[in-house]
Amino acid sequence: MIAVNRRNYPGSTSVSDEELKVLDETDPACGSKFLRDRGLEIALLLVWIVEELKVPPANSEGGGIVPLGWSMGNIWSMSFLRFFGSYPEYVRTTLKPYLRTFILYGLCFQVL
Repeated sequence: MIAVNRRNYPGSTSVSDEELKVLDETDPACGSKFLRDRGLEIALLLVWIVEELKVPPANSEGGGIVPLGWSMGNIWSMSFLRFFGSYPEYVRTTLKPYLRTFILYGLCFQVL
């Protein structure tokens, strides 16, 4: 198990003022870019993990990876999933054989 805190979480790498500045924009595309970039960071980390640790691809007998997002970190997790198709081809083709499932933990929805 590898546990990674989202950026800007206490003790983790900060999000730069330049990166945060796009959130002050009124154009919704700026917020989307911010979230896409955070999702891409997760994707690149997962690429590094499967390559560096020589993780076997997912199959019926095991292998692969199961990323998990928890609590507010699910914003980043869902960004990874939402923008997956827009990531560089190398990232997508590298990760696809390894993604077994994805766990979104600690979400609470209220239906009115």
